[in-house]
Amino acid sequence: MKRKEVITLFLFWMLFLNANIISADESVPPQIDGIYQIKTADELLWFAEQVSIKGNQYIKCLLLNDIDMEGREWIPIGNTPEKNSFWGHFDGGGHTIKGLHINSFLKGNWQYAGMFNSATHCTIQNLTVKGNINCNASGFSCMAGIIARAWDAKVSNVHSFLEISVTGGFLGVGGVAGYAHDASSFDDCSFHGVITCNTSDFYGGIIGNSAESYINNCANYGDFILTNKNSRCGGILGQADNTCIVVSNSLSIGSFEGQGNPQAMIGHVQSMSFSKSKNNYFLSENASKASDNSLFKASSATVEELASGKVTYELNQGQVNIHWYQTLGMDQFPMMDSSHAVVQKLNGSYFNPNGKEACEALLSQELSYCDTVIAQQSIIDVYKKALTYGSNYDNPTDFFDLYNSLLELRNLLKHSEETYSFYCSSINKYRQYLSMFTSEKGEMFQKMERYIDSYVEPCQDFPNGSSMYIIQH
Repeated sequence: MKRKEVITLFLFWMLFLNANIISADESVPPQIDGIYQIKTADELLWFAEQVSIKGNQYIKCLLLNDIDMEGREWIPIGNTPEKNSFWGHFDGGGHTIKGLHINSFLKGNWQYAGMFNSATHCTIQNLTVKGNINCNASGFSCMAGIIARAWDAKVSNVHSFLEISVTGGFLGVGGVAGYAHDASSFDDCSFHGVITCNTSDFYGGIIGNSAESYINNCANYGDFILTNKNSRCGGILGQADNTCIVVSNSLSIGSFEGQGNPQAMIGHVQSMSFSKSKNNYFLSENASKASDNSLFKASSATVEELASGKVTYELNQGQVNIHWYQTLGMDQFPMMDSSHAVVQKLNGSYFNPNGKEACEALLSQELSYCDTVIAQQSIIDVYKKALTYGSNYDNPTDFFDLYNSLLELRNLLKHSEETYSFYCSSINKYRQYLSMFTSEKGEMFQKMERYIDSYVEPCQDFPNGSSMYIIQH
């Protein structure tokens, strides 16, 4: 070979190698304060490879764009809890990953399939995922739209629009998480897809199977197709194990079609000994019961009640911040999107606050409540003063912003009212108890009667005053 040809060939290979190096470098996203800033599908795949193949488990990222994975082979983030599980921080930045397609065959027990195969002591937040997952397993495995196995994972504002279908054996299949345990928490998450239940396993819109997890302000809007009569299926959770499971302020309105005996909220509850249910709702037309365990409580609601704003209002009660929204007349059920309207209650009716008239009516209702409620007077005074200050606003929007900012104080007042109510009930029981004694009463009985029935300011006998003094102050 001539010298000129050798040089030409050498230069060609150098250009080829440099092109590959440049291409590889282009898939590495930039960092800001140690957080990778991801804009493209290549950069997202690079991130997944760093965790699952190279073992960079504590890596952090922030999505800056919506990302289309159509036509790309997905690399699950994290492998197993024992090898290269994800321990980092994934912030979707409110963006969507669409076109995610996963087709897996899982051989043996404790295998995983999802966008994240295994997530441990990590945070995953502010993300929406769209696509489909099809999986066949030969043993007990876990799969989900987002996280196959969550171990003390903190998941918030994550929304799954995935179509999921499985065959074989599974420990748990969920729209958001397959199997969650060790104090994993799910806040403001939702499922909007379809799960086809072909096996006699555990299926849930948020979590398939769980041993110690906390679910708060979550919703199942998705649908279940049950082809196996032995499937354990719940709109929120497939199975609650014998450990602590807390479900609160959550909603399930998805449909169930086919065989089996699905439950609106939890498919199967092994024990309620350490579990708790608070302020949950489900659509009565889709399921007759919240769970197969009667101790798990949730309220059923009709289509009309969902459309009225009642459930949206009730879901927000007792919470510091607003999590549920509904533009009445347009939305048929509670939404998790703040672009929709806040729902308030006035004289037994539900409305979206706007306009001077609604502002004045709500102010009147709350001031009347302050004048009649039996609660700690200092809390009443502060709340009433803040409301009165807001009455000077010309713009109704400013008043409602103020009102919403006072929700924590309003809930504190409500709690005080409940405490005083319990106190008054106890006083009445003591009064009834004392009335049973008709014979001559000693000094202690006389002191108790004085405490219960007289108005006495704080003194040596009653450092906090008598019961009537306490109730009025």
